[in-house]
Parts: sequence; structure tokens; C-alpha cells
Amino acid sequence: DSDVELLSLLAEANINFYQNAPSTKNSDSDRKEQAKKDAIRYSMKAIDLEPSLPEAQITYAHLLAATDGPLRGEKQLKDKIAEFPYTPEYRIALAEYYRTYEKFSEAADMYMQVYTANTKNKKAALGLAECYRIMNNPEMAQKFYNVASILDPSDVEPLFSNAKLLLELASGREAKAKLQQAIAKLNLVKTINPNYPRVSYFLAKSYMELGDFKLALDLIREEKMKNPNIADPYLLGAELFFRKEQYKECAAEYALAIKLRPSSAELYVKASTCYRLSNALDIAEDMLSMAKDRESGFPEIYRERGFIFEKKGQMPEARQEFEKYLDLAPNAPDRMFIEMKIK
Repeated sequence: DSDVELLSLLAEANINFYQNAPSTKNSDSDRKEQAKKDAIRYSMKAIDLEPSLPEAQITYAHLLAATDGPLRGEKQLKDKIAEFPYTPEYRIALAEYYRTYEKFSEAADMYMQVYTANTKNKKAALGLAECYRIMNNPEMAQKFYNVASILDPSDVEPLFSNAKLLLELASGREAKAKLQQAIAKLNLVKTINPNYPRVSYFLAKSYMELGDFKLALDLIREEKMKNPNIADPYLLGAELFFRKEQYKECAAEYALAIKLRPSSAELYVKASTCYRLSNALDIAEDMLSMAKDRESGFPEIYRERGFIFEKKGQMPEARQEFEKYLDLAPNAPDRMFIEMKIK
């Protein structure tokens, strides 16, 4: 009960519970109210024990934001910056606070103040990289990911984030070069920390985009072994088989993904497409019925139903489904194609 760091951590946990836990029943509301009281108790005790510790004061600012509103928490951090202008933790905390509320330009300004004062501050460099990525400035994002990697070579997070950014940017004439750069960084992450999450997944994605389906499939299997209860590797496997025109295998991957993510209407529609292309029309229709149960206004349901009716030779029904699709998605990217079918 005299460990200030532990008290601050307990306060943060209770703040998060108070802000984010659902409260559908009276007992939930009572638990949230208790979390609020515990957060106040732990935070105030931490400040009483060590009022000059930034961690305790930052936790108190988070508490004020949760209980009195965002502006109160922001003011508390600004007051601490004015009181301790040479303590970087408060500026970092305010930058992270701005990111929470999606004020990325203000966050970048605050991180830059810290980085300008000390170019060896890894948190500031990584924060700048993340802000620039979200603000669609990939060159600056890459620059600061590289800075963060150099400052701490044992921390693979900036290296991994940089690789993901390169993967996002891989298009046009530079696609192959960027994919190869991403692969090099991801392999380095794997060397430094073999257990870092989702490395195999993004390596598989990179190799798939390069057209190396065999290696991509091996890496997807590796990711499934590491994370058997996550849908993403099954979805990537489905996409790979779709590109290879192996529609039965594609449908099987979507079926496994649906077990892990059963609420997504989009997955049922994608599975239906693969079943249709493998001539399993009855199962394809069943998938669309389940998608409709989950989200009846999802436009792609009716496009896919149109394709199924067309394949069965039921043209009036196909036309009706295509028209409903365009009613629900008037700006659909394939509008001209569907209009040609209707005609």
C-alpha cells in the first residue's frame, strides 16, 4: 500500500473499467460506481505518497477526464506542463491524451516539442510516427519509425509498424519494392522476437501480394498454429484460395472464419460467393439467408442473390435482386456492370 506505481496502475485499471464496462443491469452500474470510488481512492493515495511523481499526476488527470469531462483532464495536464516545463512525461501524456480524442495534429505538435528538446526520446519518435501515419504523411511516419528503431533496436514495435505501413503503401510501380522492404523488416522482427504477434500473418500477406502463394500459405498455417482462435489468418487463406480460383478451399476457410466471427454479414456473403463459384448453390443461398438475418440492409447480399438467380436461369428474380442492390448502394463501384446485367 506504499507502492506508488502499483497504486497508479490500480487507479488506471478502475478508470478504464468505469469508462468502458457495459452497464445493462443494476449490478453492473453498482460495479462501475465502485470502480470510480476505487480509482479516486488509489489515485489520491498515490499523490499523497509522492506528489512530485509524474505517473501519479498523469493518472489523476485521467481520473478527472473520466469523472469531470475531457476538458478538465486536458487542463490538469497543461497546468502540470506549466508547472514543470522540463518534465517530458507531462507533454507525452498530453500528446497521448490528444490521440485518444483523435486530435492528431495537436498530438504531433506536443510530441515534436519533446523530440526537439531530446532527439533520443523514443516515445516521442514513435508517437510522431503514429500521428503522421494517421494524418496520411507516410514519408514522415517512416522517418520517425526508423528513428525509434535506431534508438532501441531491441524494441520491434516501430519496425513492425513500419513494415505494416510499407504494406499499405504497396501499389503501382513501387509495389514490389515496398513489399520487399516490408518483408525484410518483418523477417528482422521475427529474428529479434519470434513470438511477436501477427508477424507470420503480415509476412503471408506480403508474399501473397508478390504472387508467392506457396510461401504465403505456409505462413498462414504458421499463424493459425500460433493464434488458432483469431479469424484473420483464415480470412487471408480464403482470399489466397479465391485468387488461385480454388473456390471449395476458399469456402472452407470462410466457414472456419465464420465460427470465430459469427456476427459479420460480410463474411457470410463472401462465403456465399465461393460456394456459388464452386457450384454449391444451395449452401450459397443458405449463407445469404444467415447474412440477411444479421444485417438485412447489407447491399452485397442482394447482388450475390442476383448472381445465384442468374446462374439458375431465373432472370426476373435476378433482375429484382440487382435492382435492390443498386437501391441500397447507389454509388456502388460496380454500378455500370450491374446496370448492364439488368438491361
